[in-house]
Amino acid sequence: MSGAGSAQAVGSVTITPPADKVLYEDCYDYTYSYAISAPSSNWNVDINITDPFGAYEAGAYIYDGEPSLGTESLFLCGGTDRPGTYTITSTLTWYDASYNEYVEPATSVQFTLGKPATRTTLRVSTRQPAYNSRIGFRSKSTVQGRLAYARLEYEKVRLEAYLNGAWRKVQTLTTDSDGLARFRYRWDIRKPRVKVRAVTLSSASWRASRSDPIVIRVQ
Repeated sequence: MSGAGSAQAVGSVTITPPADKVLYEDCYDYTYSYAISAPSSNWNVDINITDPFGAYEAGAYIYDGEPSLGTESLFLCGGTDRPGTYTITSTLTWYDASYNEYVEPATSVQFTLGKPATRTTLRVSTRQPAYNSRIGFRSKSTVQGRLAYARLEYEKVRLEAYLNGAWRKVQTLTTDSDGLARFRYRWDIRKPRVKVRAVTLSSASWRASRSDPIVIRVQ
Protein backbone atom coordinates (compact mmCIF):
# COMPACT_ATOMS: atom_id res chain seq x y z
CA MET A 1 0.00 0.00 0.00
CA SER A 2 1.28 3.47 -0.87
CA GLY A 3 -0.06 6.97 -0.25
CA ALA A 4 0.52 10.45 1.06
CA GLY A 5 0.14 9.35 4.70
CA SER A 6 0.31 6.23 6.80
CA ALA A 7 -2.65 4.02 7.66
CA GLN A 8 -3.12 0.80 9.56
CA ALA A 9 -6.23 -0.25 7.68
CA VAL A 10 -5.95 -2.48 4.66
CA GLY A 11 -8.48 -3.00 1.87
CA SER A 12 -8.90 -5.95 -0.46
CA VAL A 13 -10.61 -7.15 -3.60
CA THR A 14 -11.65 -10.77 -4.11
CA ILE A 15 -12.41 -11.89 -7.65
CA THR A 16 -14.19 -15.16 -8.42
CA PRO A 17 -13.53 -16.09 -12.06
CA PRO A 18 -16.16 -17.39 -14.49
CA ALA A 19 -17.49 -20.88 -13.84
CA ASP A 20 -17.19 -21.76 -17.53
CA LYS A 21 -14.32 -24.02 -18.55
CA VAL A 22 -14.83 -23.83 -22.33
CA LEU A 23 -14.51 -21.02 -24.88
CA TYR A 24 -17.62 -21.85 -26.85
CA GLU A 25 -17.94 -21.37 -30.59
CA ASP A 26 -20.53 -18.57 -30.39
CA CYS A 27 -20.28 -15.25 -28.53
CA TYR A 28 -21.17 -15.20 -24.84
CA ASP A 29 -20.76 -13.18 -21.67
CA TYR A 30 -18.44 -14.92 -19.20
CA THR A 31 -19.50 -13.64 -15.79
CA TYR A 32 -17.14 -13.14 -12.85
CA SER A 33 -17.94 -11.78 -9.39
CA TYR A 34 -16.15 -9.36 -7.08
CA ALA A 35 -16.18 -8.57 -3.36
CA ILE A 36 -14.61 -5.28 -2.26
CA SER A 37 -13.55 -4.47 1.28
CA ALA A 38 -12.44 -0.83 1.61
CA PRO A 39 -11.35 0.93 4.85
CA SER A 40 -13.31 4.04 3.92
CA SER A 41 -16.41 5.02 1.99
CA ASN A 42 -14.34 6.74 -0.69
CA TRP A 43 -12.82 4.12 -3.01
CA ASN A 44 -12.57 2.76 -6.54
CA VAL A 45 -11.40 -0.46 -8.13
CA ASP A 46 -9.77 -0.81 -11.53
CA ILE A 47 -10.07 -4.25 -13.18
CA ASN A 48 -8.05 -5.32 -16.21
CA ILE A 49 -8.30 -8.63 -18.06
CA THR A 50 -5.56 -9.96 -20.33
CA ASP A 51 -5.85 -12.78 -22.85
CA PRO A 52 -3.64 -15.89 -23.12
CA PHE A 53 -1.04 -13.84 -25.03
CA GLY A 54 -0.89 -11.13 -22.36
CA ALA A 55 -2.78 -8.55 -24.45
CA TYR A 56 -5.51 -6.36 -22.96
CA GLU A 57 -8.93 -7.97 -23.47
CA ALA A 58 -11.38 -5.98 -21.33
CA GLY A 59 -11.76 -4.08 -18.08
CA ALA A 60 -14.12 -2.56 -15.57
CA TYR A 61 -14.16 0.41 -13.22
CA ILE A 62 -16.12 0.18 -9.97
CA TYR A 63 -16.46 3.06 -7.53
CA ASP A 64 -18.02 3.72 -4.13
CA GLY A 65 -21.40 4.64 -5.60
CA GLU A 66 -21.82 1.00 -6.67
CA PRO A 67 -22.34 -2.16 -4.57
CA SER A 68 -19.19 -3.63 -3.07
CA LEU A 69 -20.49 -7.09 -4.03
CA GLY A 70 -21.46 -7.70 -7.62
CA THR A 71 -20.70 -9.17 -11.01
CA GLU A 72 -19.09 -8.07 -14.24
CA SER A 73 -18.84 -9.92 -17.55
CA LEU A 74 -16.24 -10.59 -20.19
CA PHE A 75 -17.62 -10.86 -23.74
CA LEU A 76 -15.77 -13.48 -25.80
CA CYS A 77 -16.34 -15.12 -29.17
CA GLY A 78 -14.99 -18.54 -30.11
CA GLY A 79 -13.09 -18.44 -33.41
CA THR A 80 -12.06 -14.82 -32.77
CA ASP A 81 -10.80 -15.00 -29.21
CA ARG A 82 -8.45 -17.81 -28.31
CA PRO A 83 -8.66 -20.62 -25.76
CA GLY A 84 -6.12 -20.50 -22.98
CA THR A 85 -5.48 -18.83 -19.62
CA TYR A 86 -6.96 -15.38 -18.96
CA THR A 87 -5.83 -13.15 -16.09
CA ILE A 88 -8.04 -10.76 -14.09
CA THR A 89 -6.06 -8.09 -12.22
CA SER A 90 -7.73 -5.75 -9.73
CA THR A 91 -6.37 -2.66 -7.98
CA LEU A 92 -8.14 -0.96 -5.06
CA THR A 93 -7.58 2.74 -4.40
CA TRP A 94 -9.12 4.42 -1.35
CA TYR A 95 -8.96 7.76 0.48
CA ASP A 96 -9.01 8.53 4.17
CA ALA A 97 -10.84 11.39 5.88
CA SER A 98 -7.99 13.76 5.02
CA TYR A 99 -8.15 12.71 1.35
CA ASN A 100 -4.84 10.89 1.49
CA GLU A 101 -4.70 8.31 -1.29
CA TYR A 102 -3.84 4.65 -0.65
CA VAL A 103 -3.30 2.13 -3.41
CA GLU A 104 -3.42 -1.50 -2.37
CA PRO A 105 -1.10 -3.97 -4.13
CA ALA A 106 -2.70 -5.37 -7.28
CA THR A 107 -4.08 -8.89 -7.01
CA SER A 108 -4.61 -11.35 -9.87
CA VAL A 109 -6.58 -14.49 -10.49
CA GLN A 110 -6.45 -16.70 -13.55
CA PHE A 111 -8.96 -18.92 -15.29
CA THR A 112 -8.58 -21.21 -18.25
CA LEU A 113 -11.01 -21.68 -21.13
CA GLY A 114 -10.34 -24.79 -23.18
CA LYS A 115 -11.27 -25.63 -26.75
CA PRO A 116 -14.85 -26.79 -27.30
CA ALA A 117 -15.45 -30.39 -28.26
CA THR A 118 -16.76 -31.45 -31.67
CA ARG A 119 -18.89 -34.40 -32.74
CA THR A 120 -18.71 -36.28 -36.02
CA THR A 121 -21.19 -38.73 -37.52
CA LEU A 122 -20.94 -40.67 -40.78
CA ARG A 123 -23.52 -42.24 -43.07
CA VAL A 124 -22.96 -44.30 -46.23
CA SER A 125 -25.10 -44.99 -49.28
CA THR A 126 -24.36 -48.73 -49.14
CA ARG A 127 -22.32 -50.96 -46.87
CA GLN A 128 -21.97 -53.64 -49.56
CA PRO A 129 -20.70 -51.99 -52.73
CA ALA A 130 -19.45 -53.80 -55.80
CA TYR A 131 -15.74 -53.47 -56.44
CA ASN A 132 -14.90 -50.29 -58.40
CA SER A 133 -18.43 -48.88 -58.00
CA ARG A 134 -19.28 -45.40 -56.76
CA ILE A 135 -20.13 -45.11 -53.08
CA GLY A 136 -21.36 -42.03 -51.23
CA PHE A 137 -20.47 -40.98 -47.68
CA ARG A 138 -21.98 -38.08 -45.75
CA SER A 139 -20.43 -36.74 -42.58
CA LYS A 140 -21.90 -34.23 -40.16
CA SER A 141 -19.76 -32.09 -37.84
CA THR A 142 -21.04 -30.14 -34.85
CA VAL A 143 -19.27 -28.02 -32.23
CA GLN A 144 -20.02 -27.55 -28.53
CA GLY A 145 -22.07 -24.51 -27.56
CA ARG A 146 -23.12 -23.41 -24.10
CA LEU A 147 -26.59 -24.97 -24.45
CA ALA A 148 -26.27 -27.39 -27.37
CA TYR A 149 -24.03 -28.52 -30.21
CA ALA A 150 -24.21 -26.40 -33.36
CA ARG A 151 -23.26 -27.15 -36.96
CA LEU A 152 -19.60 -26.63 -37.79
CA GLU A 153 -19.46 -24.71 -41.05
CA TYR A 154 -16.68 -24.57 -43.66
CA GLU A 155 -14.16 -26.71 -41.80
CA LYS A 156 -12.03 -29.66 -42.83
CA VAL A 157 -13.24 -33.25 -42.51
CA ARG A 158 -11.16 -36.27 -43.53
CA LEU A 159 -12.52 -39.63 -44.67
CA GLU A 160 -10.26 -42.46 -43.51
CA ALA A 161 -10.03 -46.22 -44.11
CA TYR A 162 -8.30 -48.72 -41.85
CA LEU A 163 -5.72 -50.45 -44.05
CA ASN A 164 -2.60 -52.44 -43.17
CA GLY A 165 -2.93 -51.76 -39.45
CA ALA A 166 -3.42 -47.98 -39.61
CA TRP A 167 -6.00 -45.32 -40.43
CA ARG A 168 -5.18 -43.82 -43.83
CA LYS A 169 -6.60 -40.77 -45.60
CA VAL A 170 -9.05 -41.42 -48.40
CA GLN A 171 -10.30 -37.88 -49.05
CA THR A 172 -10.52 -34.47 -47.37
CA LEU A 173 -13.42 -32.07 -47.87
CA THR A 174 -14.80 -28.87 -46.35
CA THR A 175 -18.16 -28.86 -44.58
CA ASP A 176 -20.98 -26.80 -46.04
CA SER A 177 -23.26 -24.32 -44.25
CA ASP A 178 -25.10 -27.24 -42.62
CA GLY A 179 -21.91 -28.81 -41.28
CA LEU A 180 -22.12 -31.60 -43.89
CA ALA A 181 -19.41 -33.06 -46.12
CA ARG A 182 -20.43 -35.32 -49.02
CA PHE A 183 -17.79 -37.73 -50.26
CA ARG A 184 -18.04 -39.63 -53.55
CA TYR A 185 -15.49 -42.39 -53.88
CA ARG A 186 -14.93 -45.15 -56.42
CA TRP A 187 -14.41 -48.17 -54.17
CA ASP A 188 -11.12 -49.59 -55.48
CA ILE A 189 -10.04 -51.32 -52.25
CA ARG A 190 -9.88 -55.08 -52.81
CA LYS A 191 -10.02 -56.12 -49.18
CA PRO A 192 -13.36 -57.85 -48.47
CA ARG A 193 -13.93 -55.99 -45.18
CA VAL A 194 -12.75 -52.43 -44.45
CA LYS A 195 -13.57 -50.01 -41.63
CA VAL A 196 -14.20 -46.38 -42.63
CA ARG A 197 -14.59 -43.29 -40.44
CA ALA A 198 -14.80 -39.49 -40.71
CA VAL A 199 -12.56 -37.17 -38.71
CA THR A 200 -13.32 -33.52 -37.97
CA LEU A 201 -9.85 -31.99 -37.86
CA SER A 202 -8.72 -29.91 -34.91
CA SER A 203 -8.00 -26.19 -35.16
CA ALA A 204 -6.86 -23.36 -32.93
CA SER A 205 -10.49 -23.02 -31.79
CA TRP A 206 -11.82 -26.56 -31.24
CA ARG A 207 -10.86 -30.19 -30.66
CA ALA A 208 -10.89 -33.00 -33.21
CA SER A 209 -13.47 -35.78 -33.17
CA ARG A 210 -14.02 -39.07 -34.95
CA SER A 211 -17.17 -40.84 -36.05
CA ASP A 212 -17.95 -44.42 -35.16
CA PRO A 213 -16.44 -46.69 -37.82
CA ILE A 214 -18.61 -48.15 -40.59
CA VAL A 215 -17.70 -51.57 -41.96
CA ILE A 216 -17.72 -51.85 -45.74
CA ARG A 217 -18.01 -55.36 -47.22
CA VAL A 218 -17.24 -55.66 -50.93
CA GLN A 219 -19.59 -57.91 -52.84
